[in-house]
Amino acid sequence: MKNVLCIASVSVLFAGIAVGGEVNQGGIPNQHGNGKGISHPRATRLNQMQQTMDAQEHRIQELELKLQSRDSTIRQLQEQVSQVETLIGRAVHKDDTATFRGAIGEPALVSIRRDDSGASFAGRDLTRQAMEKTEPPADNPVGIRFKGITITPGGFLEAAGIYRTHNENGDVTSTYGNIPFSGNANSFLSEFRGTARQSRISLLAEGKVRDWNASGYYEADFLGAAPTANEVESNSFNPRQRQLWGQVEFKNGLSVLAGQTWSLLTTDRKGLGPLQEMILLTIDSQYAVGYNWARQWGARVTKNLNDHVWAAFAIENPETTAGVINPPPGVFGLSNSSNAQSPNSQFTLSNTPGATGISTDVAPDLLAKMVFEPGWGHYEIKTLGRFFRDRVGGSNNYGGGGGGGLAAVLPATKKLDVIVEGLAGVGMAPVLQMGPLRVWRGRVLRARRLRELIREGNGLRVSFRRQLRVLG
Repeated sequence: MKNVLCIASVSVLFAGIAVGGEVNQGGIPNQHGNGKGISHPRATRLNQMQQTMDAQEHRIQELELKLQSRDSTIRQLQEQVSQVETLIGRAVHKDDTATFRGAIGEPALVSIRRDDSGASFAGRDLTRQAMEKTEPPADNPVGIRFKGITITPGGFLEAAGIYRTHNENGDVTSTYGNIPFSGNANSFLSEFRGTARQSRISLLAEGKVRDWNASGYYEADFLGAAPTANEVESNSFNPRQRQLWGQVEFKNGLSVLAGQTWSLLTTDRKGLGPLQEMILLTIDSQYAVGYNWARQWGARVTKNLNDHVWAAFAIENPETTAGVINPPPGVFGLSNSSNAQSPNSQFTLSNTPGATGISTDVAPDLLAKMVFEPGWGHYEIKTLGRFFRDRVGGSNNYGGGGGGGLAAVLPATKKLDVIVEGLAGVGMAPVLQMGPLRVWRGRVLRARRLRELIREGNGLRVSFRRQLRVLG
């Protein structure tokens, strides 16, 4: 029995060897076989399997080459990123704490994607992108990054020449209310001056407080003058504060500003906000007769309704001046009253020649403004409310004033804007032109209310203005 099994096994083995030997690659009969070969379907399947294996092997080789290329590209990009980080580190150490805007906190992005054809690397020249971030474009101002704050310095240098046919003893700020009349000695004397005092420096700081946009701004020129300032030898003039404010902008379109800035009554050129005022491009720092403006302390709330309509409300610092020649005695509370000349702390009072002094005010001015930009032009509606007080005959007297106005900035051409603005009301001298002062003839007035003095038309003119040169 064992012999039979062995014989059968050997027979099967020989049969398998015979079959394997009869067929070569492609199903061709072996020359030592019986010539019949393997059936055609089986040969076809074997041929297809062989072709599939060859294609897969070729595909694997292609993928290996692509992976090698990707790995090489990644290594190159890593080296480039390392070089950029080294450059940024050098810039940080060079400036001690400052770098260019966007150089910090903005990591470069590398993306690897897989599509239907297999794995491929998609990227850009990171060195070029990073250098564009660290090297600001030549046509943009440089912003300095410092502890998460972007600081933008600004300003300009000016060397102005002034010539007036009538002497005003003035620098670049003309005294429109004191131009010499004919017959005055100064009307026969011309005036020439050279000055650089209107040169300006500014600093804008911007950053984030939570998810709010915060900003602060400082601006100064050199039109301040101490009592000893003159043009004799050193021409030493004081820096003068023009603007100093801070603002927080919320995501809902609400913003809050406080500090010294342009009055809300000043016409804007676009929207409603700080640094958007329509400032006349004149050499004269008093701008032009009829231009409505003031720079003073204030606090305002502004709401951007839909990027075409804005609304704002503000309180601002008041100032009341009685423009009277030979005023009656015993009137207190105005900037040239005797009570406004003593005591004193950090102000130049009206008893100093050429100084306006300060008034004793009871409440801040109230201002509101609406701005509309329907698509062409800029339009404003604005109002002002004021409170007056004086002391006459042992009692305090109170009065009110205010008014409203309109303004429009019309773009006639790409390079020409037509500005129309006007204000009307009572006690609006800060922003209205004033005629010549009438002369008090020396009549003795009994104690009256300040309103009665205003109504008195027999040689007396009392006007109000905030701490501001009146245009007119």
